[in-house]
Amino acid sequence: MGAAEDTIACRSCADIVFFGIDLHDFADPAKVLQNAKTMLKPSGRLVDLDWKDFPMDFGPPAGKRFSPEKAKGLIEVAGFTVQSVQDAGPYHYLIIAGR
Repeated sequence: MGAAEDTIACRSCADIVFFGIDLHDFADPAKVLQNAKTMLKPSGRLVDLDWKDFPMDFGPPAGKRFSPEKAKGLIEVAGFTVQSVQDAGPYHYLIIAGR
């Protein structure tokens, strides 16, 4: 399909768009989030599971990780309404947002 920044698989077709510990990896996460919004049905949900932003012996470098606040801000700027931000174990957090 190509880069996520250039890909919209469908329009208003998805119930869920899930980002699994990778939002920080995109060259332009804001554009990827805008594309996700285009793909979601009006009742759809965006789910972002990502690394907490502290040093660990595994996962991406701490400087590359997004804090929950930064991820939440990017998601809101893309036009989503964040419904919850919560811990998802010792190493991750989970953000759920709607259109």
